[in-house]
Amino acid sequence: MGGGEQGGDPLAYFDHIAFNAGPCFAVPYAEDWEVGVRGWTDLGGQPPTLASDATSPYGHSVQQIDRATAGGDYFSPPLDVTGGQTYCVRAAINWLSGAAPFVGIERLVGGTSQGVNCSSGRRSRTSWDRPRW
Repeated sequence: MGGGEQGGDPLAYFDHIAFNAGPCFAVPYAEDWEVGVRGWTDLGGQPPTLASDATSPYGHSVQQIDRATAGGDYFSPPLDVTGGQTYCVRAAINWLSGAAPFVGIERLVGGTSQGVNCSSGRRSRTSWDRPRW
């Protein structure tokens, strides 16, 4: 997850990042930040910044990504998948300023990156958006 590289200092809040096989209604993995960062780090191994936002639909703790003060790309612990299966990824995103935030999927084989697929789910800067990919 991170922010784009255009239009001012990107600042966004992320909450309830969910990942599951099949349709988007099942939730075997979800991160809502209410119990801390649980293994999320940036490329340098630093944990994300957590902030409080009373408007979040999933609890007050949110991940804050601010490209003005930090790099902005954070990674969950690796999640196992099965080849050929469809997966759903979703997140609640509150875009506060700057370029549109995004959620990316990094494909790993044997611990080696095979590339990252990114998607911007934000269409406007009005409160919390809940895109699904």
